[in-house]
Amino acid sequence: MSLFKIAVVGACLLCFALFAANAESTEPYPTRMIRYVVPFPPGATSDSVGRVIAQRLSDVLGQTVVVENKPGAGTALAADMIARAEPDGYTLFNVTNATLAAIPHLMKLAYDAETAFTPVALTGDLCSYLAVNPDLPITDFAQFVAHAKANPGKLNFGSAGNGSLGHLYGELLKLKAGIDIVHVPYRGSAAAILDVVAGRLQVILDPATLPYIQAGKLRGLATLNERRSPALPDLPTIEEAGVRDWKARLWFGVVVPAKTPPQIVAFLNETINAILAEPKTLAQLRDLNIEPRRLTPDEIQKMVREESAFFSALVRTAKIRVD
Repeated sequence: MSLFKIAVVGACLLCFALFAANAESTEPYPTRMIRYVVPFPPGATSDSVGRVIAQRLSDVLGQTVVVENKPGAGTALAADMIARAEPDGYTLFNVTNATLAAIPHLMKLAYDAETAFTPVALTGDLCSYLAVNPDLPITDFAQFVAHAKANPGKLNFGSAGNGSLGHLYGELLKLKAGIDIVHVPYRGSAAAILDVVAGRLQVILDPATLPYIQAGKLRGLATLNERRSPALPDLPTIEEAGVRDWKARLWFGVVVPAKTPPQIVAFLNETINAILAEPKTLAQLRDLNIEPRRLTPDEIQKMVREESAFFSALVRTAKIRVD
């Protein structure tokens, strides 16, 4: 074989080797626009949180991150779309624990919630509150329980709808406190809160009650989180008020379709966690009643499994149905 032929063959082999190496390695990321899907309408807390994170991601990554609102079917509509999306890191999903851990036990889904998504980051806990109409003769949680027991079936609690976290937490409260209060579902929590303010309902468990509690239009009885709310530091947690083993939380996170390359997942986790540590981002999220938490994907996955088992048991015990 001539030297020329040897050189050509060698060059071909080198090109093949480089091609194979590039095919096995992760391409530079990101190199184009990223979709950030929010399963709620514009203006919802989830949407506001998503826009804070999306804007900072865009700044840090040097690529446009577009927020796409896709509400419907209790977040299942957007979740189904994400489950079918290309697992390339260019479609992010702004979720709550309801999407990942509660809804799969309430309705038949077109996807398997346990295997369809890979956790990326936990953006934070949303402080939620148990509140009542201030005209009730109730000033603390113990009085609320006593009043409810003395008036079984006469207190109504509103929620954003059947199967919403406000509904589930109300049913959990009934079980834990041994009380009989009646669920009244609404199409969104805003209308339910206004009816509690007006006295047409008496009780609500919802994060959006905060400004009404601060304004004295509702009376807060407890924070439904592990720690007291920075916005209402004098309000006891539900466990401090006497309810043991509450476990019901509301948090926001980011997931991607399953089979997204682990290098991209790790990169996004590190990037978002760094964003959450920024003083400006921290202040923006706290203005939204969010307490950021920086966890690894494995820690989030463990938490989702535990909460899924919790919600499964609650749905069975309380016989909760979504019609």
